[in-house]
Amino acid sequence: MVLHNPTTGALALERPRALPAAPYPDTAEILATPGNMIAFVLLPDGRCDILPTDPRYTFTDITWGYGGTGPDVFAQALAFAALAHPDPERPLTLYDRTEPTRTAMLEITEDGSQHDPFRISVATLRARAASAPS
Repeated sequence: MVLHNPTTGALALERPRALPAAPYPDTAEILATPGNMIAFVLLPDGRCDILPTDPRYTFTDITWGYGGTGPDVFAQALAFAALAHPDPERPLTLYDRTEPTRTAMLEITEDGSQHDPFRISVATLRARAASAPS
């Protein structure tokens, strides 16, 4: 949901806090631009979703390119929304996953520059999580 204040021109949106209705396809991409604190999922058909954040965590601001709370929240959101869950009724948190998978997700969000756009395909994200050494 997007809200618009016609007096000030301000926009606000509601960030989803639930798993997507269907798993994102491997051909989807996760995109974010500096300063927005929101990541998006660009779907192959051209639609764009807001990347859901895990509702079990209170922080929701997504950032990347350093070690800290924002990249940790981003890694939590990626693990929640883009990785498979053995039981979708009880989704795994980032910290329920194996240590190598947690490390891989955190490396994805901590690497690079916080001043550059973030972009990764869902297939690459899943491959890096799956190939994390055990």
